[in-house]
Amino acid sequence: MTADSVLVRQVRSSDHVTSFAVGQFLAQDRYDVAVVKYDTVELYALEPDTLRLQHLARQCFFAPIVRVHAFPLRDQDVSVFDDVDDFDVDDVAHGDDVGKADADRDDKESVGAYLKRCAWRGTDFLAMTSENGFLDLLAMVQDPVSGKVKFVPVKTVMLSTKHTAFDHLDLGSHLSVHAGTRDIAIAAFQDTLRILSVPSPSSYLVRGAADPVEHDVDLGALVIWHLFHLQSYTFAPKNHLVAVGYRDVTKQAVAALVERTDQGMTTYVLPFDAGTPTVTAAFPLPFRHDACCIVTENEVLLVSVSDMTNGNVNLARSRLNATGLVCSACPIPDRITPYVYLLTDHGDLIQWRPDQPECHRVQRLNAHDAQLAYLGRDVLEGIQVDILLAMSPVSDWQMLLVGDSVAHTIPVSTTISPVSHAIAHQSQLLVASGDSLTQVISEMDFIVESESASDFEGLDHLFALDDLVVLAYSTETVVLQLQDGELRAATDAPWRLDATTLAFFTHGSVTYQVLADEIRGQSGTSLEQRAWRPDEGVTIAKATPGAAGIVVLLHAGAEQRVAVIGFGLPTGAEATGVPLTAPPTCVTECGDMILVGTYDAQLVVITGNDVPPPLPIALGDAARIPNSLLVHLDRILIGCRDGTLVVADAASYVVVAHVAVGVGPVTLVAAHGRAWCVSDGRLFEVVVRGGRARAVRVHVGAAHVAPFVDGALIVVAPDRLVVGRVGDGVVVRKHTVRNMPSVTRLLSMDDLVLACHAKPRKSLIQVLDDAWYPVSDLLLDQYVMCWQVWSMPSQSGKILVGTATVQNQRVTGGQFLVYQLQRNSLALDPKPYRSHQFQFPVRALVPLSKMRFAAAVGNTLMVHALDTVSKSIVAVSDFAVRTTITCLAANGAWIAVGTIRDSVMLLRVDASGRNLELVGADRLARHVLDVVWWQGMIVGCDRQGSVFGLEHDPHSEIHTLKTLFDVRLGHQVVSLAVVPTTTNDDGDGRDRVCAVTATGAMYELVLTSEPALVEVQDTMATRSYMRVRCPFQPRANTLDLALLDQYEGDRGEVLEALDRWRV
Repeated sequence: MTADSVLVRQVRSSDHVTSFAVGQFLAQDRYDVAVVKYDTVELYALEPDTLRLQHLARQCFFAPIVRVHAFPLRDQDVSVFDDVDDFDVDDVAHGDDVGKADADRDDKESVGAYLKRCAWRGTDFLAMTSENGFLDLLAMVQDPVSGKVKFVPVKTVMLSTKHTAFDHLDLGSHLSVHAGTRDIAIAAFQDTLRILSVPSPSSYLVRGAADPVEHDVDLGALVIWHLFHLQSYTFAPKNHLVAVGYRDVTKQAVAALVERTDQGMTTYVLPFDAGTPTVTAAFPLPFRHDACCIVTENEVLLVSVSDMTNGNVNLARSRLNATGLVCSACPIPDRITPYVYLLTDHGDLIQWRPDQPECHRVQRLNAHDAQLAYLGRDVLEGIQVDILLAMSPVSDWQMLLVGDSVAHTIPVSTTISPVSHAIAHQSQLLVASGDSLTQVISEMDFIVESESASDFEGLDHLFALDDLVVLAYSTETVVLQLQDGELRAATDAPWRLDATTLAFFTHGSVTYQVLADEIRGQSGTSLEQRAWRPDEGVTIAKATPGAAGIVVLLHAGAEQRVAVIGFGLPTGAEATGVPLTAPPTCVTECGDMILVGTYDAQLVVITGNDVPPPLPIALGDAARIPNSLLVHLDRILIGCRDGTLVVADAASYVVVAHVAVGVGPVTLVAAHGRAWCVSDGRLFEVVVRGGRARAVRVHVGAAHVAPFVDGALIVVAPDRLVVGRVGDGVVVRKHTVRNMPSVTRLLSMDDLVLACHAKPRKSLIQVLDDAWYPVSDLLLDQYVMCWQVWSMPSQSGKILVGTATVQNQRVTGGQFLVYQLQRNSLALDPKPYRSHQFQFPVRALVPLSKMRFAAAVGNTLMVHALDTVSKSIVAVSDFAVRTTITCLAANGAWIAVGTIRDSVMLLRVDASGRNLELVGADRLARHVLDVVWWQGMIVGCDRQGSVFGLEHDPHSEIHTLKTLFDVRLGHQVVSLAVVPTTTNDDGDGRDRVCAVTATGAMYELVLTSEPALVEVQDTMATRSYMRVRCPFQPRANTLDLALLDQYEGDRGEVLEALDRWRV
C-alpha cells in the first residue's frame, strides 16, 4: 500500500465520547472500536485492506451508558447459548423490512443457534453498565443474509441483589471483567467495590443458573480513579484486581491489589509518597500479565504484583517528556508488542517502553483532550505502522499512522463551531461569536395585572371583544370590562351568566354568545335579541363563525353532526347537517371548506357543494388528537393534545411540518394578524415564514390567551390575569466589535461589558453603545484564558485574570493576576497583584470571600488570599483531582469543579478556610465546559450537547451527586449564564439559566413542576426553534376536561366529582 492510496470516509460526530472499548467483535483478524456517546453505542473499524474508517453500526440503549468493557467470547460460551432464553431475530434478519418480519414472526431460534448460523467465530463480548442499574453482556451478531450487525443482549445482571445501604444505581461507574475466570468487578465512585463471581466462566449465560456470588471488598475511604484486572487468558487458580485511587483521609494516592483464589480474597495496599504527583492514568499491560502501568504528572511507573504484595516503593520509573497531563493510554492488545502510546490533553503523542528511562515524544498533534483507540497494524511504503484513532471533543477526529517515530495524521471528522462564550448582563444575555456580540432580550410589556390569586382556577375558555373580557367556567360565565385602566365586572350585561360560554364573537353589528343549549344574538344598534335553540336531545359542543353562518358541532346521543346556522338565527330552523364517523374535537372554516378535528387523529374536510371532499388529513400518530384549529396565511395550524403543532398546506391539505411545542394540549388563537398558541402554561407566537413554521416562547404562566384592544393580548393563568403588549417576542440586537476579529471572553460588571481576544494586548472594555476603551496590556507572551469579576460588599471591584504563557507556540505555564478597577478612568490598575508562574495554564477562577479566591491550574484546585500589605498573593490550600479542571463555580463554602473526564466534583472549604474536602462527584464520564449554581443545585453543560442538574444530599453516606435532570440539546453547549431578573415570566423574581450552543442556539431552563429547556432564539441564519422536555419532579395529576365532550351522561355529576377531586 502506498501513501497515495490512503482514503478516509468522513464520519461526522458532534457528541462527546464518554467511554469506549477495543475488541474483536466481528472477526478475529481485526480490531473494532465500540464508542459510547451518552446512551448510544457506535461501532467503527478499518475497512479490510484499506485505510478507510468504516462506521458499522449505531445502536441506542435508551439509558445513559456509564462504562463498557470488551472480553473474549469462547467456543464454550457459544455452546451454552443453546440454554439461553429464546429471542426473536427478526429485527436483525429483516431490519426495516416489515413485510418479511411479519411473514416470519413465528420463526424464532435461540441465541446459540443463531450465532452458529452466522459466518464468524471467536469474537468478543461487550460488557456494559448503564444508569438503569444493570450490567448487560452483549454479543455482536451479523446476519448471513442481510449482512447487518447488531449487539444482542445475551445476559442481564442486576448489580446489587443484597439491597445494602448502597443503592445499586450508585454502582457501575467502574467496570472490569477478567478474561479467564469472568470475574466482574464493579465499583461506585467511592468506598464501594464488589466482585461478582460464578463457578465456571460460562455460568453467566446459562438459563436458570444461580445468581453470581457477590463479594464486597473493603478498601477504606478510597476514591477510586481506575479499576482493572491483570489479564490472564486462562482459568487460572488466582486472579488479580487493581484499584488505583486517592485516600482523602491521608491525602495519598494508593494502589490496591485484590488477589482472589479458591480459598478467598486478600487485599494489599501500596501507598505512594505524600509528594507523589496525582495519578492521571493507569492500565494493565497486555504483554505482561503480572504488571500494570501507572502514569502521574511527570513520570510513568511500572508496578508488578510482587511490588504490591511486598510493599516495594522502589518502582521502575520513566520520565514523562511532554506538555500537559496524560488523558488517554493505548496499549497494543496483541499481547506481544512491548510498548504503549500515551496522549496528553495538549496533544503530545508519547511512546513508552518499560525498559527505557525516558518516554519518547513522537509528535505534537492537533488533538486536544482526545482518547486513543487501537485500530490495527499495516505496512505503508515498506514501513510497519500502528493505526490509532484519536477521538477529540474539541477538534477533528484523526486517524494516526505511527511508524519510525513519526505520526502521519488523517482528519476524520470536524466538530469546530463559531460561538465561544456567553454571559448575563443586566437581565440580558450576551453572546460572543466571531467579531460580533449578540444581545438577547425577551420581555412582555404589561399594561394591566390582576391582584387575585384564585379567581381564575378552573377556567375553560377565554374570549375578548373590544373592551370586554369573557371568562367561561364549567358552570358559569363572568364578563369583565376595562374601565380606567382596570378590569371590573360589567354591569347590566345582556348575556346569560348561569352556564358556560362555548363561543363569543361579533358579525356585523350583532354579538353572539354560544351556549350548549342555545345561540343568543344581541344587536349593537338596538335592544333586539334573537335566539336559536337545537331540537330536544341535541346539544351544541363547539361553534365558530364562518362565511355563510355559524358552524356548529351538534351532539345527539351517539350521533355527531356538523351544521351551519345562519347569522339571522331563524326561529325553528332545522339543522340536519353532515354526520361524522368519529366524535369531533374542534372545528374551523377554510375558504368554502369546513375542517373538523376528530378523536381518531384526523382532520376531516367537508365541502358545501357537490364537489367530492378531499381525503382526511392524517396527523401521523394516534396520540395526536386535534385540540384546536386555525387558518393562518396559507397554512392550516393544528394544535394537538400531545403538545405537537401540525402544519398543513391550505391548498393541497398535505402536512408539511411538525413542531414540538409542549407536552400538554395546544390551543391556537389569532390576534392582530399574528398566530399564537398556549401549551403547558406557556405562550408562543407561531411564525410561518418561507414555507416553515416555528414557535417562539413569549411568556410563561399562560393558560388562556385572547386578543385585546390596541394590539394587546390578554393572558390568564390559574393565579392571575394580565394584559400585555408583545413586540416581536425575542429581540436580538447585534453589535460589531471593531478591531477585534475574534471575541473569546466576555465579562459583565454593573453597566460595563468587557470583551477580550485570547491574544495579548487585545483586552478592551465597552459600554453597550459601541464605545470601546482599552483596559490594560498583559505581557507579550501571555494569553487570556479566563477572567472573573470579584466584587464584594464594602469594597471596590476587582477583576481576576487567568493566563497561559506561550513560547515557541507551546504552552509553558500560566499565571493569574488581580486588577483593581478604576471606575472614574475606565481603566485597570497598572500594577496588579501577580502570582508566581505555574507549570500549567490557569483555566478557571472564582471568588470565595472578601480576600480569598480559588483557581484551577492543571488538575489542581488552589485557594489563594490577597496580602494587601505586601501587595502579593498568598497560597492557602490546594486539592488535586485526576484530570484537568475546566471550570469552577462557588456557592458560599461549596465549590463545584468541572473536569475534562470525570464530570463534576463537589468540594467544601472547612470552617478554618484552610482545607478542602471532597464531598461528592457525578459518576458519569463527561467533558464539562461550564457549571453554575442555580436554585441550590449545580447546572452544568458538556461537549456532548447535554445540560444536566446535580444535587448533593448532605445526609447521604454515598459520595455521589444525584442527577436531577439530563437533557441532550443536539448541539455542543459552550456556555451557561445565570440571567438576573427582577420579576421573571413566572412572577416570582427567580433568576433564569440560559444555555448557549456552539451553533448559536439559545435555550432557557425553566423551573416548573416539569421543567423544560426551551430554545428561545437561534442567532444564526437558520433561526430555527426547538423545545426539549426535561423531567424534574413528579408530574401533578391532571384531568382533561375536554374528555367530557364524549360523555353521554349528566355533565353536572362529572363536574361535581372534578371539584371534589381538586379539593
